[in-house]
Amino acid sequence: MNSKLSASLLLAAAVITVLAPVCMSGSDAVTEDDFELIIPNSGVEEEVPLEIENGDNYIIAMYFINNSEHLLDVDVDVVYSVKEVRLEEKPQGVMLMPQGDPDHKDVFRQTMTVVVDEVCPSYSDATIDVYVNVTDLSDLTKLYYSFTIHLMVYSSYDTTESYNNFFWIFPNTLSPPLDSPVVPFVVTMAALAAIALLISLAVVPAVARKLDSYTPGNDGTRIRRILSAVVTVSVIAVSLGPALGILGADLSIQLPATRISTAVFIAILAVAIWKVYSMVIGGILARYEKKEVDSSIDLSMLPLFLMLGKLVLWIVSTALILSTFGVDLQGVLISAGIVTLGITLGAQNVLSQFFSGLVLLITRPFEAGDILIINGNTLRVKKVKVMFTEFTSRYNDRVITMPNNAVTAATIVNHDKEEKSHYIQVTIPVPYGTDLKKAMEVITKVTDESPYVVHDLKLRPQSIKLIEFQDSGMLLELSTNVISFDTSFEIASRLRMAMYEALKEVGIVVPYSRLEVTMLNDCFNEKQES
Repeated sequence: MNSKLSASLLLAAAVITVLAPVCMSGSDAVTEDDFELIIPNSGVEEEVPLEIENGDNYIIAMYFINNSEHLLDVDVDVVYSVKEVRLEEKPQGVMLMPQGDPDHKDVFRQTMTVVVDEVCPSYSDATIDVYVNVTDLSDLTKLYYSFTIHLMVYSSYDTTESYNNFFWIFPNTLSPPLDSPVVPFVVTMAALAAIALLISLAVVPAVARKLDSYTPGNDGTRIRRILSAVVTVSVIAVSLGPALGILGADLSIQLPATRISTAVFIAILAVAIWKVYSMVIGGILARYEKKEVDSSIDLSMLPLFLMLGKLVLWIVSTALILSTFGVDLQGVLISAGIVTLGITLGAQNVLSQFFSGLVLLITRPFEAGDILIINGNTLRVKKVKVMFTEFTSRYNDRVITMPNNAVTAATIVNHDKEEKSHYIQVTIPVPYGTDLKKAMEVITKVTDESPYVVHDLKLRPQSIKLIEFQDSGMLLELSTNVISFDTSFEIASRLRMAMYEALKEVGIVVPYSRLEVTMLNDCFNEKQES
């Protein structure tokens, strides 16, 4: 009896020893109170609703919170219902420290970026199932959470509702064989072609006449043809892709057709805008130059406007075509910025010439025909270009090309900028003993009678001064204004000749240096006798 009781007690003790840890661990197993999963503005027990468009993305934040004294391991798994909707990066697993961790590692924020492909049909029931597995590392007990992201995807490429519909709206209710989707496709395209023809006949001529009023020649017919072609191509290009939806074409066919037709439309539109722009801008500048005589805006700025217009059209049209084919312009812009930086560093001198040319064309410190003094050289402006300026020598015997950055850096004296007259000094000597008052009267009379001298109270006053006593006589200086700097040398010569003749008539002879030699005959004879 005692032996049986002892055996029973030993067996009971063994069972208790084996089951005690299990019972104790069960009492400390992770529960729903130990862990929280929070999604702001949503409940994890239900679906997370989300409306999104094709090619778009949306960020969802999740907060994992450890409310227990145990170390928790959190793992996330994801299941997709459609291939066009996905998470940009799968949520990563994380280890949560016990509650009250001094480094706040008991709370973790996890983000999920929902991405929808650009080429995607519309969906009303696309889902992303998210499974969260929580493991208590102290006893390896587990807790499971799950929630579903329910997406309403709106796609601009979806044409399911336009199938076999006239103008994508009105269903084809005709009896066979006219119930085929080919019928609404042909009718829709024909109607759009008629609309394009109507616009070409009614609206385009009026626009062409308006634009023709800004052109220098009779370009109305040419502009009308360009605009008519643009209207026709635009209607076909814009409607071709959606019209394929009437036929029920697959998205893999409809999308490339839409992109190609749109790219062709953008290219033709850019060419048309360029042609019209080049004609109109020339007419506007010609009119402005004729109306505003002293304006800094004239036909000489036409190359600048044409270059800027072409640059803007190329950049905008290229960017639109690339975006049509789904190219990420952000990456292109970053790459272009890096390339531009390299070009800038390697071509600083060329860029300096270019921007200096823009400054000269916009500010217009001088014009073609102006006479300038640059670095001590007298030059006449021939033509201002974007990269350099052409000059001719004062006597038009050579052409001098100077980079625009050198022109803008130089100190320039423009003799034709404000007043066309030029102030000169002409000197003439008179002998000692001359009546200076009479000589000055003669010189004044010569200048008053000269057709090349300008007498204007607004200009620097005319004067005659005695400036120097020389070996052979006295030097007088006439300071006066002449009609132009260009002819100032010739005018000074004419004035000198006129003053010489006038002084000669009154008995005043221009002095000159003379050498008198006296032969002493007595001394010469004595030397011969000796």
